[in-house]
Formats: sequence, C-alpha cells, structure tokens
Amino acid sequence: MITLFSKFTPFSKSFVAALLICTLGSSLSAQKVHSYPRLVVFVMLDELGNDQLTLLQSRFSNEGFNRIKRSGFVFRQATGNSLSGFEGTHFTSLLTGTEPSVHGVIDQTWLDPVTGQVRQAQTQTPGANPSFSVSGQVPVLPDYLRLLWGGKVQVAGISANLPEMVYTLGKRPDFFLQLDKASGDFFNLMSSGGDTLKWLSEFNRTGVSKLFSERQWGPSFDISSYREYNLLSNPQERKAFRSFLYDLVPSKGSKSEFFEPLSASPYGNVLVRDMAATFLMNSTFGEDDVPDFLMLGFSSRPYFRPDGGFLSVEKEDMLIRLDGELGELMKFLDQKYGRNNYLMVVASGSAPSFLAEKTGGQYHHSGALFEPRKASSLLNLYFMALYGQGKWVEGMNAGNLYLNHSLIEEAGLDLVVLQRQAADFLMQVSGVELAATSVEVARLSGPGPLHRIMWENYFPGRSGDVIFTLRAGWSYLNVNSGSPQNGAMGRSTLPLMLSGWKVKPGEYAPKTTYAALVPLLLHAFGLDVPPYSQGFDLDWVGE
Repeated sequence: MITLFSKFTPFSKSFVAALLICTLGSSLSAQKVHSYPRLVVFVMLDELGNDQLTLLQSRFSNEGFNRIKRSGFVFRQATGNSLSGFEGTHFTSLLTGTEPSVHGVIDQTWLDPVTGQVRQAQTQTPGANPSFSVSGQVPVLPDYLRLLWGGKVQVAGISANLPEMVYTLGKRPDFFLQLDKASGDFFNLMSSGGDTLKWLSEFNRTGVSKLFSERQWGPSFDISSYREYNLLSNPQERKAFRSFLYDLVPSKGSKSEFFEPLSASPYGNVLVRDMAATFLMNSTFGEDDVPDFLMLGFSSRPYFRPDGGFLSVEKEDMLIRLDGELGELMKFLDQKYGRNNYLMVVASGSAPSFLAEKTGGQYHHSGALFEPRKASSLLNLYFMALYGQGKWVEGMNAGNLYLNHSLIEEAGLDLVVLQRQAADFLMQVSGVELAATSVEVARLSGPGPLHRIMWENYFPGRSGDVIFTLRAGWSYLNVNSGSPQNGAMGRSTLPLMLSGWKVKPGEYAPKTTYAALVPLLLHAFGLDVPPYSQGFDLDWVGE
C-alpha cells in the first residue's frame, strides 16, 4: 500500500503531519451534502483506454480506479468522436459539450485553406497579465459557471506532462501550475513572475524533482506477473524477455530536457499528487458553496518505450502505481471536504494504439501505419502527372487533406474537380476506409456513421478539402509529434467515470461521446444547457 506522500522526500514527511492536523478537524464538518459540489476534480490522463482498465482491474487496489467504478457512474462506450488523436481536441469536446464541428479545435494545427499558413489551436500571450488563447468557439464548463457566479468560481490546473490541459481551463484560470522540465520547478503560468506564491516557492526549494530524478524506475512486481511477459508463449522468448530499470535522466546526446524522463514516469504522477494536495491546503478552493474546479493532468504514456504496444510492462507499471496515487488523493479529498462534497471526473485524451501488439505465440496483431507525408507525396505526383509541376498538395493531418488553392486558381482549374480526384485517389490508398470532399461532408451526403463522424468534425475554414477515416487496425503517424496514434478515428472508447457528489452507482452501456458530459453537469447544477450543446437525458444524480 502506498501511503500519502510516501517515504520519497523530506518534504513529503514533514507535510503529512500538517495534512493530518488540518484534515481531522475539517473532515468532521464537511459531511453535509451541499446543493453544489464544493470542488469538481477532473482527473485527466494523456493516454488510457477502457480495455486497459478492464485488463488491470484485478491488479488495482480497492481505493483507486476500482473505487471510482464501484461507487461511481461509468460510461462504458464513450468516445472522443474526433478524427484527430490530439488530446486537446478530446478535452475541448469534453469541457464544452460540443463536437469539433462546433468548438473548432479539429487538431493541434491546421492549414488555412485561403492563405496556406499553419494555424495553431492554442497560443500564449506573455507579459504582465499572461493569458492563453484557444481557438475554440464556445466556452468550457468553468466559463459557464463564471457567467453565473463570476469570480467566486475558482479554476486551477496542475500538470507535470500534460500541457493540453490548457484546453480545459477556460478564458483565464486563476492558476495553471506546470512542471518546468528544464529546472524541475513548478510555475504558475498565469503569473507574470513577480507575484510568486510563498508556499510554491517553499515546495520548489525542497528540490523534490531533483530527488526523484536520482532514483531508478523498475517494476513494482516480478516481471513474470506482467501482461506483456505472459503473452509470450515461447519459452525462449520468455527467457530473453528483459526486465527494466531506467535512470530518470536523459541519456547522453539526448535532446530532451533534464526532467522530461521524470515527468513521464510514475514519479511525475507523484509530483502532481503532492502538488495538488499542497495547493489545496494553501488555497481557498472548496471553502464555499460555489463549485471550484481543479484539473489534474496525470500520465500513463511512459517516456521510455512510449510505443511499446497496447500495454507494455512500463505502461502497466505506471497504471498500477497511478492507481495507488489516485487512492491516496481521494483519501485526502475525503478528509478535507467530505466524500459527498466533491465530484470527481476521470477521462483521457487519447486511446493507446494496437500497433505491433503481440498477442501470444500463435496470434500476432501487427497494426499497420498510415503515414500522411507519404500519402501526400503520392497524391502530389499524381496531380503533377495530370496538371504539370507544382506543389498541388499543401499537407495532410488528422483526417484532413489540404490542397493548394492559390496554385489551382493560377492554373485556371476547378477546385471541386481536384477535390473529387483527391478523394477518389485516397480511397485507393491502403488503410483509408472512407474519403469525402468538404462539399459532400458539409451537405452530409451519406447516411452511414462514418459520414456522421466526418460531419461532426467538419469546421469551415479549418477542415481540409478532403476528409477521411482509417480502417480498423490502422494507426496514424501524427505529423506534429511523429508518434503513432490510435487510428480508429472517432470510434475509440475512452474512459469517462464520475464519482462523489450525488452520483448514483451505475453505468450507461449505449454509445455516447465526450460531448455528453457538460449538458449532464449543467443540468445537475440546475442550469440551462446552451442550444449548441447536444442534449442528453440520463438519470445519474441521487440525493
């Protein structure tokens, strides 16, 4: 059993005493169930699928993921419903209650169809009053509540390795505490730097990140107990299968920042847990009857062997340890606020890829990889054969193909004709399941579910000339990160679980999307659901 702030640092040992003194008193007065949750905690993960939670259920404790599933409400078939594997797209859908066709964050970047320039979904404005600008077109959940209660609603985010959390925080959060991977310190990105919080400075002075970086990360249990090992039926393969032991610093010659390996390791999640408890002990979050929001970014995508398969030994070990951190975090929240006075939401930004997944001696699933740059090059060669030299294809990413409008206009060609030719060409490329022109998608010309996914991701002025989906079993090589992402494109199920305040234990088995959450929460809070959010009627709240 992992104990709160367990035996890792001098800071943790001294802090647990203060924690107990403060929480013993507050827990006795926090048991009354309030009209609104005093604190809404979003536990956001960079990569986690429902299948992984099911496979590891027997290895988890009763106090982490299993407690949330046992006492909470589980959506068994929730999807991000996005053509992109970008975490920010899924998080935006989750917090706005709308699909990409409404909120506009179709991917991390897109090509402006008019200028051909790359546009960023998120930018930061530095200066005395720094702010984040997200190219979403609708408010997120904290923004909705601030329209009603104003500044009484406090919003904060804490992350060691999930910068995409900015898509969940609204127009201007009060705090965005993020680990600086060069220094190992946490900084409030909403601060100009001159108003550093005393408790935050004290936390950083302990050098806790440095202490963790001096550790090694190895398996928590015997290597033979892990799924990846047990899928090997050949005795020779099992004998050759390595255990793992990593130094949590970059190797020589690596371009990674010094604390980057730490941030994507189990100890990075411990840092987030420690920082969350420290923050709550030194803030006024959850101290009145207006709900405050705390977004916590945890990682299950390891720095080492990040593409080791659906459930590598490293990923399994991270999830088992994270289960312990969640259990301790909930014990802290129980003591400080009362078990029924905070609402916890667990969600993920992406699902793992099955690429090169080993499934035992006689079975082997080797997922195929769709590479956008290669497909773009082939299509450009095809157009050059038809229309002459030139860069006819501007780029391709996240199910969107962009053509060179300026070149097409200069050549006196019909854009619609080239869009149709490009769509027909993509239908012949291995891995592509369906391709349609932007005009066809805008008109929703097809009755099938794939057409609907395209339509729910089509945003005029940002989407490509051709929109396409991949076949099952194919992964998409992300042009921004260079790593494979799940290629199910709109059909990958992602965790969505609620626990705590007024939540009735149960589950919802039919298919739904991440956009269903905000309408449910607004309705539970007694607020109107915006007309552009999808309606969703579900009895999940008790008394």
